Amino acid sequence: MSSASLNHTVLVVDDQRGVRQLIRRILEMQGYAVADTEDGPTALERFGRAPEPTLAIIDITMPGMDGVTLADQLRRLRPALPIILMSGFDMDDVFEPGVTITPPAAYLEKPFDVERLTAMVERLLAPDKAPGA
Repeated sequence: MSSASLNHTVLVVDDQRGVRQLIRRILEMQGYAVADTEDGPTALERFGRAPEPTLAIIDITMPGMDGVTLADQLRRLRPALPIILMSGFDMDDVFEPGVTITPPAAYLEKPFDVERLTAMVERLLAPDKAPGA
């Protein structure tokens, strides 16, 4: 467990309960606080409440509000918020050619392993990370 992880709260948004629970367990074992919800509107409603999230992990394909729209809304509230967008599809199948994810951000393809998820979270939350790294 990293001592730096104790200072971070991760917002997890996915309509699949099992995915949310898995991510919660993985991150809590690493010392992160986790807030999770099943949809975009609820995430927006809760965003900004204490403890305010320092990173968001968002599923792209959800009913109602998709993850890209949610990420855009969260970035309007906090432009530098690190975001991990995730999907069960390859990135090339999700985004149009030439589309990039505005840093600080990353794309996580499901299924993922513990090491990949935690490394991505640590990289995005690293205090010495360069913008867009």
